[in-house]
Amino acid sequence: MPEAEKGELSVLSAKGEALPFQVLSHDSTLHTYQLLTEVKKVPSLGYEVLHVVPGAGRTETDIKVHGLTLENEALRVTVDSKTGCITSLYDKVSKLSQSQLTLAETN
Repeated sequence: MPEAEKGELSVLSAKGEALPFQVLSHDSTLHTYQLLTEVKKVPSLGYEVLHVVPGAGRTETDIKVHGLTLENEALRVTVDSKTGCITSLYDKVSKLSQSQLTLAETN
């Protein structure tokens, strides 16, 4: 996809809806990308056609960002500005914090 070298990519469903994705790798010499996306409602023994096109598409997300804190309906995560390590993790579904989650895993 040579045209995408200058800009961004979008992943579109067969219906033309922009899907969230992550670029896992990119080879500018071969103009290839390895992408990760989630496709929902693929029929059993079926497939879904996706289109990768140049340009940034808008995707809907419930993620809210407040400084170094990211939050969605299930989790609230805070990261350290210097190391990028998680300093706080709260699971809204189980109502457990990082230390409680660690204890629950070991029991």
